Amino acid sequence: MARPRIAWFSPLQPVESGISLYSEDILPVLSRVMDIDVYVEGYRPSALVETDSLHVHDASTFSAGSCDLAVYQVGNSPAHIYMIPDAERHPGLLVLHDTMLNHLFIQEAARNGNLLSYRDEMARRYDDDGASAADRVLRGQAPDDLFRFPMSERLVDASRATLVHSHFARNQTLERSPSAAVYRVPHGLYLPDNVDREKARHSLGIPTDQFLIASISHINPHKRIDVVLRALKELRRTIPARLILAGSVSPMFPLGRMVNHLGLDQVVETPGYVSDPEARLIAAAADVIVNLRYPTAGETSGSLLHAMAAGRPVLVSQTGSFTEVPAGTVVPVPVDALELETLVAYLAKLAADPELRVDLGRRARRFIEQEHSLSRWVNGYVDVISEVTGMDVPYPEIEESFEPVPIRPADASGVADDPLNQSLARDIAELGLGGNEALLRDLASARVELGLGVGKISSESSDPDSISGGKDVERTDQSDQ
Repeated sequence: MARPRIAWFSPLQPVESGISLYSEDILPVLSRVMDIDVYVEGYRPSALVETDSLHVHDASTFSAGSCDLAVYQVGNSPAHIYMIPDAERHPGLLVLHDTMLNHLFIQEAARNGNLLSYRDEMARRYDDDGASAADRVLRGQAPDDLFRFPMSERLVDASRATLVHSHFARNQTLERSPSAAVYRVPHGLYLPDNVDREKARHSLGIPTDQFLIASISHINPHKRIDVVLRALKELRRTIPARLILAGSVSPMFPLGRMVNHLGLDQVVETPGYVSDPEARLIAAAADVIVNLRYPTAGETSGSLLHAMAAGRPVLVSQTGSFTEVPAGTVVPVPVDALELETLVAYLAKLAADPELRVDLGRRARRFIEQEHSLSRWVNGYVDVISEVTGMDVPYPEIEESFEPVPIRPADASGVADDPLNQSLARDIAELGLGGNEALLRDLASARVELGLGVGKISSESSDPDSISGGKDVERTDQSDQ
């Protein structure tokens, strides 16, 4: 049986990108059943080990005739500019990590010294509204309404097929490019070993008696870090909490000034971009992990999945693909006028209830085991590559580090009687928010809907049209809309 030859375009370490880690996790496994040439831009990788079936080349040497399929790993950052010309000239499989790529194309135009071409394309695709947004960009602004103009259809329409990691991203992509072939494959990962909290804290030099909140992700204006910092300041009125913000910092976000302005210099650590082992150690040391973002770029957050796999409770924004994560495995925080108050209330509740933290962390890890395993991820890729190339590619042998345990849906009748739900109003009152009756009602109602104490988890979280490791690939194009 002939092995397919794949050209794989992706940043790799030392490029500081979650997609670098993503590719470095999956490539060694895929290369067991296919020959892969990885194309990068002008550097040698610092972590990926080459083998007889896995080689790294400079992108300038790529020739379309040398492969059965080119796979382009594209995200909304400058690390992906180099692959745009090949993705348009030599159509292949587009792996769309963000359904919004506007910032990528701004950077491309700036690198090419032709920002007016960006404005022209915005006007052509989105009429006067797009031109107006582009004009603000050319004046040095970064308007939030750029999220209305994704620009990703430029690459989707040029590709043979597109792969995404969520139903939200699939639906957005098909809405903009209804004739595209779009596949959904669960984002998977290696399940990390359980690391003892106290041992992790000892390694990091963190006191064991403080409530530790962590954020392990690139820091930019859309990650709601300003809200997290204000929540920390409010929380510290009653709880000795501290915060680690691990991740590279966007030049558009004044993190240092913000921490200083709020008087949090002594309780907020900002180590910058950290290695994968360091990130896992921080997650293990944390009591709670926050992974907020708004507006959403249509991404499936790898940092969220790794946080859940660490067995820690994770607070997420109730938007985008995050809404696909079952209640009871994460704590959804609404992105509305009550965002700050809700975040403070949930953090206070989690700080006061170690058993709840353990329960949520256990549910989070079990969800990752079941829905985001390495085998589902890898076999989904094999299915899509087989479908697009017409080649029958076998699944590689994978030894998972766990025994998948089915997650049973909770008895909904027990949700309203949960003592955690009954105590929420008291917790909010103790935080000094009791005068806001509407807030009390909304949070108590949200508590019941989330079912945090009883695990309101669906056992049918994957739609039948998604690729989840079975050989029967179903294409999600306009026929299922």
